Amino acid sequence: MVAGLFLAAAGLAALEGPEVVVVADAVTGRVLMEKNGGVPAIPASLTKLMTLYLVLSDVEAGRYGVDDLVLVPPEGAAAAMRAGSSTLGLQAGDRISIETLIRATAVVSAGDAAWCLALHSAGTMDAFVDRMNQMAIQLGMVGTHFVDPDGWSDLNRSTGRDLMRLARAYLRDHPEAPGRYHVLRRMTYRTNDDPGRYPNELNTNLLLGRVDGVDGLKTGRTPQAGFHFLATARRDDTRILALVLGIRSDDFGAGLRSRADEARALLEWAFDGYATWFPGRIPDIRIPVRHGAVLAVDAAGGAMIDGRTLPRDDIDEVVRIVDVVPVLEAPVRQGQRVGAIRWYLHGRTIMEIPMVSAEAVDRRWRLKDAFALTSSRLGVCTGGGTAADRTR
Repeated sequence: MVAGLFLAAAGLAALEGPEVVVVADAVTGRVLMEKNGGVPAIPASLTKLMTLYLVLSDVEAGRYGVDDLVLVPPEGAAAAMRAGSSTLGLQAGDRISIETLIRATAVVSAGDAAWCLALHSAGTMDAFVDRMNQMAIQLGMVGTHFVDPDGWSDLNRSTGRDLMRLARAYLRDHPEAPGRYHVLRRMTYRTNDDPGRYPNELNTNLLLGRVDGVDGLKTGRTPQAGFHFLATARRDDTRILALVLGIRSDDFGAGLRSRADEARALLEWAFDGYATWFPGRIPDIRIPVRHGAVLAVDAAGGAMIDGRTLPRDDIDEVVRIVDVVPVLEAPVRQGQRVGAIRWYLHGRTIMEIPMVSAEAVDRRWRLKDAFALTSSRLGVCTGGGTAADRTR
């Protein structure tokens, strides 16, 4: 178990290691390490990831824009937040843009910003929380129930596996969010905000700029839940998610540092051992057609399959086999299966993509058909039959 190594190395014996650990490939979803992934836990401010997911979905759907100004209601002001929660310092009556509220929720984990977004999105808090729970069901988060948009209540519940599902959906459906919001080192404001009224705070993610590829994602902490960190980093085509929940410490600063150290250890462990492999471009293949209106037909790849998570040292050992019929007999249907391309690792199939006819070919007799011309004389590109090569 990698989690806990940094605590021990740093001599932080007074700290308890994370109660929940999940490390996964963000693209394929393959879990690389798990400890107590299905155990119910208090998500704390990781809850805000669902709030951001819904708000960004609203913006993309055109329900409102990032430039829209929000009038801060009394229940969305910092003074209305629970004691100890992170806030931006909003005051009732302030006007602030949706863009800044999103940044504040993502960067400084501001509870007042999350409440303002929720109220602007749904009109009432109950309506927004209902949306949160409905989306959780849609995403398959079977062990999750939300009661507020900022995660301060200890009645919020989720699991490590569910939070990974949420994080993967967030990155998939809002791929611009890390680079636009979560990677910001410091809270910034729009020109139509009043920057003199609010503190200019640092991102709660202590790995930004310190660990290669880190661009998110969310931190959390309540006294009951402990210290959480859902970190993500991308290196080349590989994106890793590392989650730690429930680090305990009586020293606030030590808790912040230890959750970052634990997440960093898990990220480095995952990148050292694994990579996301993709099949690359499908080769051009033309197959001769006997008795057809055309002499040859293109073979097209069927539905593409996502990448695979492989041990990093095995990537160069992947072998591709192109296995298509050497010749077709007309008539040929569009979409008719003509073979497959398979990728093997150490003799085991790791991916298969069916090859189909790109077009229909009617039957038509020609005099030249009687001479059984070969594919080479027809000028057909190599591709029929079976071929093997190593591919990256």
